[in-house]
Formats: sequence, C-alpha cells, structure tokens
Amino acid sequence: MFGSLFLIAVALSPFARRRRALLSLSAATLAAVPIWYLTQHQDRYLQALVPWAAVVVAVVFTSVWRASLAARPVLLALMAFQVLHTADLWTLPAHGMLHANPLHSVIDLIASSRREAPEELIAQHFAISRARPQLPHDARVLVHDHHLHLGLGRRAVRDHLARQGGINWALWGSMKQAASGLEALGVTHLYWSGPPLGHSAIGDDLVFYRLAQLTGREAWSVGDGTFVTAVDPARLQSDTPTALVMVCGVERLTPLELNRRWEPLYFTPCAAPVVPDDLDAQIAASEVVVVDSRKHQRPPRLATEFTLLFDRYGFKVWGRR
Repeated sequence: MFGSLFLIAVALSPFARRRRALLSLSAATLAAVPIWYLTQHQDRYLQALVPWAAVVVAVVFTSVWRASLAARPVLLALMAFQVLHTADLWTLPAHGMLHANPLHSVIDLIASSRREAPEELIAQHFAISRARPQLPHDARVLVHDHHLHLGLGRRAVRDHLARQGGINWALWGSMKQAASGLEALGVTHLYWSGPPLGHSAIGDDLVFYRLAQLTGREAWSVGDGTFVTAVDPARLQSDTPTALVMVCGVERLTPLELNRRWEPLYFTPCAAPVVPDDLDAQIAASEVVVVDSRKHQRPPRLATEFTLLFDRYGFKVWGRR
C-alpha cells in the first residue's frame, strides 16, 4: 500500500528532518527488496518491509506538511489518490489458496445455512486438525511436506527444504541415522500424505516413506489420505543406505546420489534396458527397489515381498515388508 508513496518520500527525504536516519532506512528498505525476491518472493514476506516504508512516508510527509503550507494540498492529493488507487484490493479474488476473495468467503461461510459448510472449510484448509485427537498432548509432530499445521494443536516440526535447515532425509540416508536425527529434534510422531505431495526430491521421499513404512505399522488414517503414527526407534535400526535402482541398467545408489542423478536417470533414453541374470538375487538382498516402469516390467518378487511406497513420474519406489 505504501509503494508509490514510499518512492515519492525517498525522493523528498533530503529535504526532511533527520535526513541521515531517513536515507539509511530508505536504503535498507530498497536493498531488502532484491533480497526478498531472491529468497522467498511471496507477498506475505514483502509485507515485513511495510513498517519501514511507512515510517519513511510518515516522517517525510509530516516534515513537508509542517514546512510548507503550499505543499499541503499536494500531499493530500497524493494520499487521496493512493487510497482510491488501492481501494479495490479488498475485493480482488487474489488469495493464493482460496482462489477467491477472502472477505467474500468468510461472509459466505457465516451466512450459509448449510450444516456442511464448516466441515467443508475444515476439509479444504484445516484437515490436519482431525489428527489432534489421536495425538498425546506432549507430542511433537513432524509434518511432512505440508506447509500448514494450523489446527494441529501440538508442537510441530516441518521438513520442507525451503523452510528449514535441520532435516535432510537424503543426506541422513539410512533409517538409523534418520531415527537419530528425529530424536535430536524431539520428534515423537509423523504426519504425512499417502501419495507424496511432490515437494521433496525423490531421494528424500524415499527415506521418509521407507521410515514411515517401518515405524508406522499401526498408523492411523486421518480420513483424507493422510496418516499419523508414533516414531518407534526400535524399528529403525537399519544401516543400509542404498537402493537398487533399475533404469537403463541396474545399480545401487544412495538417496543423495539418486537426487543428484535424477534428471539424467529420468530423461536419458535407452533402447534396450540391461537386466542382469542375478536380478532376483539382487532384489532379495535389497530393502528398497526403485523401478522405472517406463522401461521395466515389475519383477515378480516385488509383488510378494515389497510394498509400493510411492510413484514419482513412473519411477516406482518399493520397500520391503
């Protein structure tokens, strides 16, 4: 809201009182904009700069107002134009999650006589709240890939790579290291979607969904495709950090290597995939098998001894039962 007025105030700041402080604050605000864009350029993070811009506008306009009677009509005109220019912001259907106007959505919810309306709102935006009754009061829940945990009612840890730096599933690699890392963070429970949301790299999801498979044998379904389970470190003692990967050939890769080589593995064509004679024995010695279903038929042993953890664009990740 203060964008255009802020730029005008910056231009007038040399004529205002406390010029050095104003110029420093203006420079900090202008320098913060490219930093915002290069990190998380979403509008809600840019709003953190609004107080700085507002202070510059307030101080400069107050100084000009006091210094010149002739300038007062110009200042009033500028502020009136700004108000008129932005008066329709409240009506724009610009909410990134509702895809509608938030004010209208709230009014429609309050005015609705349908008993299903509140439940529909919860199902669409706050479904995680349904997991709360299944969690102890002292639980600390790792929320996998979900940005929102409003309504969970418990302490939460999120593992999205863009919003934290303490969890790297692929770097942890083995179940034992992952269990140790979760213990250090105080995590007691997991919350995740049945099919991955696709926010994490394939190697990271491989480790997480294998961990959820092993520790979540008594997982509770929340009812919307998501699950909750307690973390059982006793089931996470495997030190095996590699998966058997079947693409153009068959090789063993760590989750981190799978992440690094994802694009070549996915995009490189091969006329005839190489299948070794001892493939069955290699599968029998593996805990996790990744099969590019565009190039390979499913080996029979997978159907009887493994569970499909997830499918990433045709790369099917299987975990031993």
